Amino acid sequence: IHDMINYLANGDTKNTIFLLQSLFNVGVTTNQIIILTNKHFSLLHKLSLHKNNPNIILNKTYPPLYGHRREQIIQHSNIWSTKLTERALQIILRLEEKLRTPSKVPLRSILERSFLRISSFINKQV
Repeated sequence: IHDMINYLANGDTKNTIFLLQSLFNVGVTTNQIIILTNKHFSLLHKLSLHKNNPNIILNKTYPPLYGHRREQIIQHSNIWSTKLTERALQIILRLEEKLRTPSKVPLRSILERSFLRISSFINKQV
């Protein structure tokens, strides 16, 4: 799941959707994906508010981030502005609402479209 979130945060739409399909095939639920994505972008939002010293926030996170994942989140925080993380979090919160309400549209397709929208934020910025 973390690799898919990494691709999403980097704006790599093709690999995001590919890994998302792989996760569905393995049996990962949409709940798990949405929860971890929400945690990641919430952390990015906190880091965007402390751009000068991200270690203040990263030292307080639980579970702690070390090594490669810590470097990735710092790299993502340099890409994502506060405004963009807030927009992404709004989409993720709408996804959580749709998860709790019955719908005729499959949640997987809603999740894919939402992730396409989020990754397009970075593609437009670059």
